[in-house]
Amino acid sequence: NSVEEMVLKCKNLGYEYAGISDHAGNLKIANSMGAKEVSKQRKEIQNLNIKGIKVLQGAEVNILADGSLDVPDKLLKEFDFVIAAVHSKFNMARDEMTKRLIKAIKNPYVIILAHPTGRKVLRKESYDADWKEVFKAAKEHGVLLEINAHPERLDLPDSLINQAVKMNCALIIN
Repeated sequence: NSVEEMVLKCKNLGYEYAGISDHAGNLKIANSMGAKEVSKQRKEIQNLNIKGIKVLQGAEVNILADGSLDVPDKLLKEFDFVIAAVHSKFNMARDEMTKRLIKAIKNPYVIILAHPTGRKVLRKESYDADWKEVFKAAKEHGVLLEINAHPERLDLPDSLINQAVKMNCALIIN
């Protein structure tokens, strides 16, 4: 569906807000938006904001191996919300993956850690990280942990959802 169709559906359902996000940056596998596409989408969203619903623009960006994000801060600050996720280099050592995730969580523009374990049911195992430390950082920095409810993902898995809840982490369902 188009951005306008999704926003109008949200409005018809009585929502006050709608968040529109897409992959941004250099992630070719997800057909990521570049700066021009981001700007075009922003203009479209600004025009839709006059239709009685507040529309927020977000982006899902790749967490690089060193924990930095593949979109510069000068562009990240223009989004209403930023979602960070690992999309490559899944086989890092536990301590390296933990540091990678925590560094991304500490980025001041990140508000959601998406599909945190990277698993795909029956296709790809979760990568290894010290989830207690990752969840501790997420709580400390106010970053939401995504529960990706797509049947191929189910990420976070139930055992980690329970651990996150016990640690009083904030969760968001997609």
